[in-house]
Amino acid sequence: MAIYDYQGNSISAGSSNFVNVKADYGAKGDGSTDDSTAIQNALDALSSTGGIIYFPAGTYKVSTPVSFHSNQTLWFENGAVIKAGTSGQSHIMGSKVTTVMTAYNGTHDVVIYGATFDG
Repeated sequence: MAIYDYQGNSISAGSSNFVNVKADYGAKGDGSTDDSTAIQNALDALSSTGGIIYFPAGTYKVSTPVSFHSNQTLWFENGAVIKAGTSGQSHIMGSKVTTVMTAYNGTHDVVIYGATFDG
C-alpha cells in the first residue's frame, strides 16, 4: 500500500518522517483505552519536520482533544476510527495553533485521509 504525504510524496514505514500510533507510540485502538496521550505524542514527534502519522485499523478513544501540526498527513487505514472519549466532549481534534477550526489559524498543509470521526 502506498502512503503519501501532503505534497504527494510516497513515504514508507521506517522512514524518519513516518510514525505508527500503535507500533511506535503504544496506542491500543481497542475502543476502550484512552489513546489521547499516545496519539498526541505521535503527532508531536513530527511537529518540526512534518510527515505521516499512520493509524492502523481500530477505534482510538480520545478523551482529551489531540492537536496536529503543519505539514502533517494523518493516514487512517480502512477501519480506523477516532472516537470521543467522554459524553458532551466538544471536539476530538484540532490544530496545534488553536483547537477551534473555524478559520485559517496558521496551521497549513495538513491532510486527513480515510478517517472516520465518532463523537
